Amino acid sequence: HLKTELGHIQLQKLKPIHLDDYFTIKRLNGRLDGKEGGLSENTLKKHYVILNSCLKKAVALELIRKNPLAKIKAPRPEKKEALVMSSEEGKKLLKAVEHDKLLYTFIFTLLSSGMRRGEALGLEWHKINFDNNTLKIKSSVLTTKGGSKYEKKVKNDSSKRTIPISEKLSNILKKYKKEQDKNKQFFGDDYNTSKDYVFCKPDGKKYYPGTYNKKFNKALKKAGLNQDYKLHTLRHTFATELLKKGVSIKVVQNLL
Repeated sequence: HLKTELGHIQLQKLKPIHLDDYFTIKRLNGRLDGKEGGLSENTLKKHYVILNSCLKKAVALELIRKNPLAKIKAPRPEKKEALVMSSEEGKKLLKAVEHDKLLYTFIFTLLSSGMRRGEALGLEWHKINFDNNTLKIKSSVLTTKGGSKYEKKVKNDSSKRTIPISEKLSNILKKYKKEQDKNKQFFGDDYNTSKDYVFCKPDGKKYYPGTYNKKFNKALKKAGLNQDYKLHTLRHTFATELLKKGVSIKVVQNLL
């Protein structure tokens, strides 16, 4: 986007009018997927952030005297209200997946811990302390554009955290681990031991992260729940339930 529209303009000759025109064009007809229409304010805000970062760097390096983007108002995405499941809906969802031990444990873990999808997928057994019922979140499994998977550190330093888990979640994880240990015995040397993932294929390898979204969407349909719910809804639901119980916002923020 940026290179096509602005790449021909020399840095010192880049003016606010060029940037204002850029956002106008992208709002009206900025899609690159062959479809008609412009980009959303949310997407344009990302463009703005990238441009602003680049131009601030240029000022710091004294390549330009002023940031021409400073005079252009940043796009303002509309804030959408976060969807939250009720306790009853959570029970319905778990009931719908009780036959699938992996998915049941995965969903119950997200509902009970507030972890992001990637954080749960990066969770390893040695990060869970069953003696004091806590788990450490330090890594995350994400998807790349080409469909491959890779591990990286969590979203930011504040995302590294140790969180308490309930006795019920602890017991569910222990029960699930016994099932996974049976898989290890069955596969023997063919079991992937490069990581001791909690949530993985029967042979220990990672699932493509999007697989969990597909399974979740099917579970929603089976349970007759709102199809607009996403895996991230479980994180919102966890936070909301804690606030309802009188847990302070500061504590909830730290857990998240």
